[in-house]
Amino acid sequence: MQDLVASNIWTQLDFRNLSVEVLAYIYENTFVGEDARQKLGTHGTPHAVARYLVHQVPFEQFVENERYTLEPFCGHGVFLVAALQRLRELLPSGMDAKERHKYFVRMLRGFEIDQFALEVSRLCLMLADFPNHNGWKLHEEDIFESGGFSTALKQSRIVLSNPPFEDFTAL
Repeated sequence: MQDLVASNIWTQLDFRNLSVEVLAYIYENTFVGEDARQKLGTHGTPHAVARYLVHQVPFEQFVENERYTLEPFCGHGVFLVAALQRLRELLPSGMDAKERHKYFVRMLRGFEIDQFALEVSRLCLMLADFPNHNGWKLHEEDIFESGGFSTALKQSRIVLSNPPFEDFTAL
């Protein structure tokens, strides 16, 4: 049943009038079943909480081209979207939209084991940076087994996360 609903939403819904918060709400309350919550420790972080936490991080203390931000367990990308909004506030107001998008893509990276959550994260970032295209560095990987995660972690200056609250088990 969830597959049918997902298929209809992705093919028939016009995303131009959809906010990041609404998309995240639909994902969390429609597509995340109790089994996924238990198995993957999936839970939602309210956007207001993510924005508040991101505004406590001193992004401005980092050189503009070194504000690499990583969200492990990114789910629908709530911290990535909040970081994008924070980075936008710090960029020069006259920056070209394409250059700003390239900057966001370079600075933000997420990892998530749930493929569907990662797709929602991609859509949320696209909505937050509308009308720019995709290009986001989102990786469908288990961070505990990923060499790419170790590399991204070494490069990152800022790590934002609300990790799963469930016990970790082998999948």
